[in-house]
Amino acid sequence: MRLFWYQGGLQMQPESAVETEALLVLMNAVRYERPPEVEDPRTLRTPSADVLGEAEGDLDVGHQ
Repeated sequence: MRLFWYQGGLQMQPESAVETEALLVLMNAVRYERPPEVEDPRTLRTPSADVLGEAEGDLDVGHQ
């Protein structure tokens, strides 16, 4: 399955019949909501390098 960002959203493209079926099952379990509206984009926070470093470490699966 191909996953990629396109026009501000995550796109999923199945590459086989099994992946298509899996995507359909997943879509039935997903709750669709509109993203929150941002009134002033200048108020958005950018995560600090410290937070990004912690997040990257948490994603190491199977490596201790």
